[in-house]
Amino acid sequence: MKKALGTFVCAVSALSALSLTVASCSKNKGPALREPLPTDVFEKTLKRDRLTDEVSEYTPVKQDAAGQNFISQKYERTSHATWKCHDPKLFQDPVSGKYYVYSTGWTDGVQIRSSTDGIHWAKHRQSALWNPKDVSLKYKHMEWDDDFLQWVGYTVNDGTAYSTKWYSANKHPNSWAPTVVYQDGKYYMFHGIITDCLSLSNGTVHPAACITLAIADKPEGPFIPASRYDSGTYKNSSLVRYVWTTEETQNTQIGYEYCTNSAGGDWEHGFGTIDPEFVFDIVTGKLKEYKIGKNTCYALTYGSWKGGIALVYVDSKTFKPVNQKTGEVMDAPLDSIDGNFGIRIAGGMGAAYEGAQLMYNSDTEYYYLFVSMGDLSIQYRVGVGRSKKIEGPYLDTGGISMSFDTTASASGYHAVGGKMIGAFQFGDGYGFSSPGGQSILRDKDGRILFACHSRTTFLPSSEFTLQIRQMYFNKDGWPVLNMNEYYGESLQPEKHAMSDIAGDYEVIVTRRSRVPRIDGKASASEIMHIDESGTVSGAYTGHVALSDDGYSVIFAFPEEGIFSGFILSSTDWTLKDVPDSNRKTISFTALNSSSGSKKGEYFFGNRLQ
Repeated sequence: MKKALGTFVCAVSALSALSLTVASCSKNKGPALREPLPTDVFEKTLKRDRLTDEVSEYTPVKQDAAGQNFISQKYERTSHATWKCHDPKLFQDPVSGKYYVYSTGWTDGVQIRSSTDGIHWAKHRQSALWNPKDVSLKYKHMEWDDDFLQWVGYTVNDGTAYSTKWYSANKHPNSWAPTVVYQDGKYYMFHGIITDCLSLSNGTVHPAACITLAIADKPEGPFIPASRYDSGTYKNSSLVRYVWTTEETQNTQIGYEYCTNSAGGDWEHGFGTIDPEFVFDIVTGKLKEYKIGKNTCYALTYGSWKGGIALVYVDSKTFKPVNQKTGEVMDAPLDSIDGNFGIRIAGGMGAAYEGAQLMYNSDTEYYYLFVSMGDLSIQYRVGVGRSKKIEGPYLDTGGISMSFDTTASASGYHAVGGKMIGAFQFGDGYGFSSPGGQSILRDKDGRILFACHSRTTFLPSSEFTLQIRQMYFNKDGWPVLNMNEYYGESLQPEKHAMSDIAGDYEVIVTRRSRVPRIDGKASASEIMHIDESGTVSGAYTGHVALSDDGYSVIFAFPEEGIFSGFILSSTDWTLKDVPDSNRKTISFTALNSSSGSKKGEYFFGNRLQ
C-alpha cells in the first residue's frame, strides 16, 4: 500500500501487544453453462409491441401506510423498477453521467434500468435489443444476431418470424448477462445468446451458446449486431462459441460449423460462453490495455461451470476477436482456431463458478477476481481472490487457490473464494439470499459501487431484485463491502471517535463450507457490545481500535483473529416499519486476512437503534 494513515497499538487479552498499521483510503481504497430458469417466468415482463421508450418508475413518498417509505417501494413488484433484475451490469454514461443497469432478459433480450443518482431506478419497457426497424412475428421488434441463429440452425429472420429449422418450437434464443463500455462516441455491448439444441440423431438436448458484439449510438440502444451495424468493418459478430457436444451427426444435420470450444459431454473441457466482462483499473475506471504480438488489446473474462473462467483478448479499436498468441485481428469467432478460446484462470472440472469480474487496482498492484458461485436457485454467493499477475494464480482471503485441476478438488469449490457477500439476516428484519451476478463500477465521483441481484427472505417470490453497495479496500489491500445498500452516503467514510461508535450491534461473521447448501440459509446476526474504552463483549470478546483517520478500524479477538476494515455512516435497509429518517446508523465492515479461527472470513454489523 502506498501511504500510511497511522500506527496504533491494541492490547488484547491472550494477545500481548499488537502493533497495527492502517493504510490509506486514497482514491477510495479505503472507504453445464448454467441452466436457465424457465423462460415463461420472464415471458411477460416487457411489453414487446410498444413503440416508445416509456419507463416504469417510482418516487418515494413522505410516508407509506406501513411506515417503511422508500424501502417498501424499492422492493414492490408492480413497476419492476428493481424487481426481476438478474445479472445486473452497472454502467455510467460518460456523456450524460446517468447510471444504467443492463441485465439478463431471457427471451426478452437485454433489460435496461436507469437512474440519475444510483438510488432511484426506472425500468425501460423496451429491451436494449429492441429496434423498430426489425420486425418479426415471433419477437416483434427484437434485434437478434443472425450469426448465432444460423450457426445453431434457426432460419434467418425473414421479417415475419424466427422459425426453428431443426428444434422444437419452444427452444427460443435467450440473451444473458451483458456488459457495456463506451468508446469514441459509441456503446459496445457483449452479451451471451443461448439456446437448447435438439440432436436429430438421438433426440437429446445440447446447449449451444455464443458471446456476440452489438453496437449502439445511445446507451438505451438499439444495440445492433456488429456485422449489421457496420458491415464494412465486421464480417462476423461472434466473439466465441460453445456447444455441449462434439457429435458429428448433429453438426452436419443442424448446420454447425465445427466449434472447437466444446466440452464433449463432460465437465473437463471448454468454457460455457456466458458472462463476458472487461478488465479495467478500479482506480482510474479505464480499461486495461495489453500488447498481444504487435497489437494493443483489451482483456475479457467469460465462462460458466464446465471448464472454468476463461481469459481472452480483443482488439482495442474494434473489439474484434484476436489470435490470442499473435494479436492478429480475426473476422471469425475465437474458437475457430483450436485452443484460441481462452486460458483458464479459475474454476474448472465442473466447479460452479460463473459471472466473473476481473479488475486491477493500480494502488495495491493486484488483480482481483470476483465470481458468483453455487446453484443460483439455492445457494448463490460472491467470492473473491487476487493475484499479482492477470493469469493468476488467484488466491482467496485464506490463501487457497481458486483454480481446480481434479474433480476431487473442484468438489470443494464452495469453501474457496473470500465470501464478499452471501445470505444474511439481521434480527427479525429484512433479510437477503442468493446474491450474485455482481458488477463493479468506479463512478465519476470516485465511488466504487458493487451491484448484484439478491432474493429476499420477506417476499413470497423467488425472483431477484437489484441491490447496490459501496466497496472499499482495507489496509491489507482486500475489498470489503458496506453491507447496507447504497443510499447516497459520502465518498469517503466519515470520521468517528470511540464515543460515537459505542453501543450494541447486530453482527455477522461469514462462514464458508464445502457443503453449498450452507449458503442456502441466511446467516443470522448475533449481539455484540462496544464500550468507549474499546472493549468488545457479547457474541465476540476482545478489543477494537480506530486509526488516526477516525474511520479505519481493527477488531482483535483472541480466538477468531484480527479483522481490519472501516467504520461507516449508513442507512439500515433491514429495519421493518421504520421511516427513512430513523434508519441512519453506524456500521462496520472488516476482513480477517491474517490469523485465527476465522481467517479469510468477513465481519460486519449495524448498531442497534
